[in-house]
Amino acid sequence: EANFARILVYCGKEFHANETFRLKVTDAYRHLFNSDVAEMSIDFVVRNPKGDILLYEIMAHPLEAPKGYAKLEMLILQYPVDVRIIDKRFYDRLRRHFEERINTTPFLSGWETSEDNLRTNPVRYG
Repeated sequence: EANFARILVYCGKEFHANETFRLKVTDAYRHLFNSDVAEMSIDFVVRNPKGDILLYEIMAHPLEAPKGYAKLEMLILQYPVDVRIIDKRFYDRLRRHFEERINTTPFLSGWETSEDNLRTNPVRYG
């Protein structure tokens, strides 16, 4: 998520993170939830140039996160917003396009990796 936030900053996009949406659990997903209501926190909320709201959600594979995908589907059905899913394939494309740019932009901390990140290098990313 930190790298996508850096991409948005690099591109001059204003955003806010972790907006929570309340969802009515549909019959199709009742088996996944112990309630009639669920909540989903969207990773990033951005406005496009026309002023429309875009939601960006970084998602794991559907088999790894079935509840997450169920919530996403319910969100799409229940809210009239444009949702963009960032899966591994799309994230890899973003990394190839932006990693070097982020690493050479002085006001950004650099592109985090599994070896070099806030946890392993808090001085750089903290």
